[in-house]
Amino acid sequence: SDVLKDAGYKKYFLLSANHHWNNLAELYGDNHDVYLDGASRYPKMSMYDDEAVILNLREIPDVSVEPAFFYFHLMSTHEIGVIKTENKIYRPSRRETSMHAGFERIVVDENIRQELVNGYDNGVYQFDQYVKSLFEILGQKGYLDDAIVIITSDHGEGLGEHDYYYHTYQLYQEDIAIPLLVFDTSNKCSLKNLKYGTQIDVAPTILDCLDLPSVKTWQGRSLMVSPLEIRYTFHQTTRNREEFAVIRVSENHLYKLLVSRIRGKFLNYRLFDIKTDPDEKIDLIQVVDENLLKEMKFILKQKTQSY
Repeated sequence: SDVLKDAGYKKYFLLSANHHWNNLAELYGDNHDVYLDGASRYPKMSMYDDEAVILNLREIPDVSVEPAFFYFHLMSTHEIGVIKTENKIYRPSRRETSMHAGFERIVVDENIRQELVNGYDNGVYQFDQYVKSLFEILGQKGYLDDAIVIITSDHGEGLGEHDYYYHTYQLYQEDIAIPLLVFDTSNKCSLKNLKYGTQIDVAPTILDCLDLPSVKTWQGRSLMVSPLEIRYTFHQTTRNREEFAVIRVSENHLYKLLVSRIRGKFLNYRLFDIKTDPDEKIDLIQVVDENLLKEMKFILKQKTQSY
């Protein structure tokens, strides 16, 4: 956002939740034209109520000659997000996936698991309703006439697919596979890579679409560039136990190597091909080509040296 601010963009951050928690706001750069999060303006509303984002957007002035960058953050799919009664369309439901969180597998009664699934789906449904409202207001104010809109997420949510719940404990696909949607009315984004992207590819793609120079320190790749023949991406979650993964992207395979690091030792290697086995049910660690496995372990250990 600071790169766009330097390029003459107005900078609007409209967020649900308190982003001064854990110093998150420091990640968003400086020189905001408007910065409002859930703790800013509506003391009678929960800071986790996404309705405040909609109310704040309604007060933003209509489009002007200056370009604008908007960053919206919604909490509806998160456990602590406030869900309106009219959006609880899946019943019975509950939201407390964190009660079952941990590094060890847990078996939850199937009725409770379904209630947790319903609670998450209610959050997804409400998120969709708020995104619809955002589009309607942005359109009314003229911001969608020449726009690039990216919709993505910070993480997924375990709902018992591998007998794990919540997030940031594991790196299975339910934890790290997220949506990446591009809505482009500017006709500036000619995406050449529609097969595989990561969060760190979003910012380079935006700059590329806007024909702005890239930032040399960024490690992501613009999706306007044809994909590499072979690419490795690195994934991690580092609570009191560290979990790491590398994904090897190629034409015919998406090999994913997972490992736990406990007291400095790498344990419990698992390997999946998420292209042919998206649910990660078939561990290939004993049958995959030995040289491929050696290469992936080398990349993984190389990536984890600084963690």
